[in-house]
Amino acid sequence: MELPFFDKSVTFTNSLEENHALIKEEFFNAVTKEQYLEWPESFLYNHGWNVFGLRFQHNDIYGSHLLCPILSNFIKKYDTLIETAGFSILSPGTVINPHVGFTTDVLRCHLGIKVPDGDCCLEVGGVVRKWKEGESFIFDDTIEHEAWNRTNEDRIVLLMDLNKNVLLKDFT
Repeated sequence: MELPFFDKSVTFTNSLEENHALIKEEFFNAVTKEQYLEWPESFLYNHGWNVFGLRFQHNDIYGSHLLCPILSNFIKKYDTLIETAGFSILSPGTVINPHVGFTTDVLRCHLGIKVPDGDCCLEVGGVVRKWKEGESFIFDDTIEHEAWNRTNEDRIVLLMDLNKNVLLKDFT
């Protein structure tokens, strides 16, 4: 694996990107701001980090699956790979402080759903990346990382934790 970002194309990321338009349309048609939850680790950010979850540590959130059947089917297709899945929303001015993930068993994947122009980036291990709509990347969140949205619009990504062993089997 190339650290901190895993840039190889795999069947999963190809399929994810091919389904981007459907996932984006479904999100904007089905999910309202009233359904967002604040990211629970509030000490990590200044304000405005919300999530709409579909799966957490391999436990599905039934009501969310009903609202997002296309994404639900995608998650079920990759059931053994996807540990956690949900939309991460950063409001304008949100800064997520440097932190590290809690397990080496997963790699984190982001798919850009709505990415504003301007200073809206993720930094992992000193490497800065800007999200792009319709594109995904995978990174090791046990490496110190931080994110920010210094624009006037929301940034929305589909955030997924992927079982590292299942993902890396593509290369053995």
